[in-house]
Amino acid sequence: FIGKPVDGYLANRIVGTKALCVALALAREHAASFGFGL
Repeated sequence: FIGKPVDGYLANRIVGTKALCVALALAREHAASFGFGL
């Protein structure tokens, strides 16, 4: 914890692997089935 948001915290982008993208897409679909969103 640094006490403030780091540079880029509010940016609308993410950096990750293809596997991470697939996992997030599946999690988003699963959450949507319960009426939630990511």
